Amino acid sequence: MPAIKQATAEFLTHKRVAVTGVSRTPQGHGSNLVYQRLRQRGYEVFAVNPEADQVEGDQCYPGHKAMRFVYTLTGNVPRHV
Repeated sequence: MPAIKQATAEFLTHKRVAVTGVSRTPQGHGSNLVYQRLRQRGYEVFAVNPEADQVEGDQCYPGHKAMRFVYTLTGNVPRHV
């Protein structure tokens, strides 16, 4: 399983992460736990849920708009979304 460990390590080198499936009701939702842990460890995280304006006290983004926002921050904005 070195491929999974390597992919995980590479993924975690990025300091900005969008987490999909974050819920307004955090109990029992794995995405919320991932969101919280990444934030606790100093990552800049973006909650993605098309049905919510706010999650975990932070602004929440609906899918494609979140992608464009993150791409804008990183300087890699796609020409077509």
